[in-house]
Amino acid sequence: MVNPLLVRALPEHLAERRQAIEVVENIGFFKRLAAIVEADLAALAADKIPPLWRDSPVTIGLAFGWADARQQLPMLSGRLEARVDAVCQRCLEPCVLQIEQSVRLLLVHEQTAGSSDSGFEIWEPDEETVRPFDIVEELLVMSLPMAAMHARAENCGRLAARLATARKNTARPFADLKARIDQTD
Repeated sequence: MVNPLLVRALPEHLAERRQAIEVVENIGFFKRLAAIVEADLAALAADKIPPLWRDSPVTIGLAFGWADARQQLPMLSGRLEARVDAVCQRCLEPCVLQIEQSVRLLLVHEQTAGSSDSGFEIWEPDEETVRPFDIVEELLVMSLPMAAMHARAENCGRLAARLATARKNTARPFADLKARIDQTD
């Protein structure tokens, strides 16, 4: 069975067929994305690199269709979810990024670009045909943060312990100021 992500077709053809794609792949399936993750994880000591990071799931749910009643504007909508291992730029330890991306794209060429303001993002294919794999990989790469970090500083391992100690020892001269003002009123 052919993977629908790898089929190259005209956007109009995919929209006409109302092509739906529901698959779960892994990070390693997306070569550009895997290369970015691998380069990031290379900053870690070998024993701290998550051993199965390439096997992290990428859940893809997409559907092609038309954005207009005249069937002139092919669109792609759906959702991407991925779990990506990275290096926290706050503590320089491994962390996991949860990527959740809503997809609402108009697949149009230059001559029709800008013809919609209906909440869709314009996606201008480089060629006449598109391959859903290329769109998905580009969206995943674009959704990676510039600086990966744990969701909360408290999750930053040794740094979290140092932050907790520093917060306890911090002088806070105005901490009870509101209470004293309320007492005098």
